[in-house]
Amino acid sequence: MKWHVSYVAGETASLEWHLTPEMAIESACRHMDVGHTVFGMGIGEPSDSISPEYIKRIYAIWVKGDE
Repeated sequence: MKWHVSYVAGETASLEWHLTPEMAIESACRHMDVGHTVFGMGIGEPSDSISPEYIKRIYAIWVKGDE
């Protein structure tokens, strides 16, 4: 099953599909690195997503790993 990442860049909302959860997490974190708002990530339909708060927690772990 594919993983999705939903984000907003400027005024444009976009949806990406990835083959693995690792690829989706990396993509979401890279979007957040450049200032995009990631509002969804999960498997299956875009409406099936982890919460934005959990996405922020994952990003905090990503940033901490770069230290």
